[in-house]
Amino acid sequence: MRVKTTRFAEIEVSDDKMLRFPEGLIGFESCTRFALISRGDSLFMWLQSLDDPALAFVVTDPSAFVPGYKPEIDRDSLRTLGVESPSDLKYLSIAVVPADPSRTTINLRAPIAVNHGNRVAVQVVTLNPDNPLKFRVFDRGGARGDSACPDSGEGTSC
Repeated sequence: MRVKTTRFAEIEVSDDKMLRFPEGLIGFESCTRFALISRGDSLFMWLQSLDDPALAFVVTDPSAFVPGYKPEIDRDSLRTLGVESPSDLKYLSIAVVPADPSRTTINLRAPIAVNHGNRVAVQVVTLNPDNPLKFRVFDRGGARGDSACPDSGEGTSC
């Protein structure tokens, strides 16, 4: 499938790179089709909307930065994803990359759960309040919670 994007111009997207979000993403409910675009060996990828050429997010596998990351997911989301156990899923976190990339954060509270078997994905709000909205990925000197930005829920100032 050929897709026009504002960020990458026109690109070819194979079926195995497409994800279907039955409920859209939080705040972007009308966008239900996305593609994962990776470049080289980077830990970060682009999640490009196939419904809106201007909408794309930087995403990453949170377990690359938080070993053992296992969000709790509600039963309705598991049904939508078509799985019976969270262990059948892979996760992506949306990253915020500021002008100084060393201050990049990822959202551990609302990850994207992906069932790679049927290519269905759902952004879920985890039931664990210890998962921060802004987890600094390049400042891991302290314990897990110590490296999180203050959790104001707003802005990108940390």
